[in-house]
Amino acid sequence: MEKLKLGAQLYTLREFTKTPADFIRSMHRVADIGYKYVQVSGVGPDVKADVIKKACDETGLSVYITHSPMNRIIDDTDALIEEHKLFGCNVIGLGSAGEYSKSYEGFARLAQDIAPAVEKMKKAGMYFSFHNHWKEFEKKDGKYFLSAFTENSDMSAVKITADVYWLHFSGLNECDWLEENADIISCTHFKDLGVHDGQQQIIEIMHGNLNYPKILESCKKAGIEYNFVELDTTRMDPFKAMKVSYDNLMSTGYFE
Repeated sequence: MEKLKLGAQLYTLREFTKTPADFIRSMHRVADIGYKYVQVSGVGPDVKADVIKKACDETGLSVYITHSPMNRIIDDTDALIEEHKLFGCNVIGLGSAGEYSKSYEGFARLAQDIAPAVEKMKKAGMYFSFHNHWKEFEKKDGKYFLSAFTENSDMSAVKITADVYWLHFSGLNECDWLEENADIISCTHFKDLGVHDGQQQIIEIMHGNLNYPKILESCKKAGIEYNFVELDTTRMDPFKAMKVSYDNLMSTGYFE
């Protein structure tokens, strides 16, 4: 792998993707920044698959992964798969474990409850990706909660969306974790950890205190091709924060 790929997690822009017209307008703005890939997440209920496809056709952006609602993943799997096929996306993601995240046993139940959907995705040539926060790295009897999920899942069709901010927040060495778990990672989420107005918060990438040159080197070593800027909150206009992060990351030479 010569270069990494850099994408925009649209959850950052969720206030600007509530309607089909706003979504298409925002996709054009994302493409104008320079991003080539997106994760569709946090969009309004009327932003259907045909709208996503139209926006991709107009902008040249590709959808690599989504965050889809838990109830649709479990109860409406067939339709969800067909929608993803329409806009050319093979990775159906889940952004949070919700109630399942409260215990080790909860993560085991999550794996069991999504197993039928995962099997359908696998047969369709797709896979499921679960986004970590910090709860996954609580321990029971010396084992991470996350292990209850991975040990009860078909890991040939299940991956982890590795959020480096939350890995760091959890007290892990995010670089070591990325390299040691390369085989189960679908992509990363990038955000930075900084201080603004005396408060610790999410901040534009490479304006905070995470060691992004080292993180990028670990992504390259691990062969993690797709990496997405996800700023849950911003201290400036979200599009500006996405551009600052894009420009800073592109300046490293790691990205195509």
